[in-house]
Amino acid sequence: MQIQSMTYLLFFFLVCLFYYVIPLKLRRPWLLAVSWAFYLTVASRLAYYLAGITLLSYCLGLMLEKKRKTVSAGTALALSLAVTFAALAVVKYGGFILGNVNWTLKALGAGFGIKVPQILQPVGLSFFTFAAAGYLMDVFRGAREAERNFLSYALFLSFFPTIMAGPIERSTNLLRQIDEIHLIRLDTAKVRHGLLTMLYGYFLKIMLADRLSILVNTAFAKYASYGGTVLCLALIAFSIQLYCDFAGISTIALGAGEVMGFSLIQNFETPYFSMSVAEFWRRWHISLSYWF
Repeated sequence: MQIQSMTYLLFFFLVCLFYYVIPLKLRRPWLLAVSWAFYLTVASRLAYYLAGITLLSYCLGLMLEKKRKTVSAGTALALSLAVTFAALAVVKYGGFILGNVNWTLKALGAGFGIKVPQILQPVGLSFFTFAAAGYLMDVFRGAREAERNFLSYALFLSFFPTIMAGPIERSTNLLRQIDEIHLIRLDTAKVRHGLLTMLYGYFLKIMLADRLSILVNTAFAKYASYGGTVLCLALIAFSIQLYCDFAGISTIALGAGEVMGFSLIQNFETPYFSMSVAEFWRRWHISLSYWF
C-alpha cells in the first residue's frame, strides 16, 4: 500500500473514523492493530524484524533503567545500542561491505571472494531502529522512565504515518502523547489543518516529485544523447524531485498525525534557502539531525 495511493486514503479515513468513535480505552490497541496491518501490506514476509526490534528494545529499556545509576550503566547502554543496530548493519549495509571486501580481494590478486547473500531489506528499518535507539538513550539519560505499557511502546515504533519514511520520532514526544492518548479529543480546527497539510504533502509528492522523475529518468537513462544544458537542467530537476519526494511523504505523515491529535516532529524547513552548508543540514531531515 503506497502512501500516495487512493487505497491509503481510504484506509486512513476508516482508521480515523473508528479512532474517534470507539471507547477511549480502545484507541491504543486500535492504532496498533491498524499500524501492523499497514506494515504487513508492504512487508509481510519481513515483519519479524519489526517485532524483534520492538520486543528487544522494550526489554533493554527496562534493563537500562535498573542499571542507570550503577557503575555498569555505560557498558549496558553500549551493549544495548550495539545489539539494536546489529540488524541495521547486517541487513542494510552487509551487502555493501562484503562487496567492497570482494573488490579489495580482487584488486590484491586473491583467487577467492566472499559470497554476498541476497537479503531483503524491511521497509522502514532505519526509521524504527533509530527510534528504538533514541528511546534507549532517553531512558539512559533520564529524559523519561522506561515504558511499562508494551502496547504503547509497540505503537511508538510502528505508528503507520511515520514507519515508511519518518520523521524519526523521539520517545519524549510521540511516546509521551501515546501514553496520554485517552486525553485526545476531536478538534475540528486541528483536523482541518491536518488535512490541508496532507494535501500539501500530496502536491509535493504527486504533482512535483513524480512528474519531475519522468524528466530526470529520461535524461539520466540516455545521458550521452543530451547536451550539457539539458543535463544541467536534469540535475536541478533531480534536486527538486529528491526534496519533494522525501518532504512530501514526511508532510503527509505530519498531517495524518495531526488529524488524529498527535504533534509530530517537523522534518524539513525550506532547506534549499539555507545560507550555509551547516544551516542546510539543520533544515534537512531535521528529525535525524535532532537524533544525532
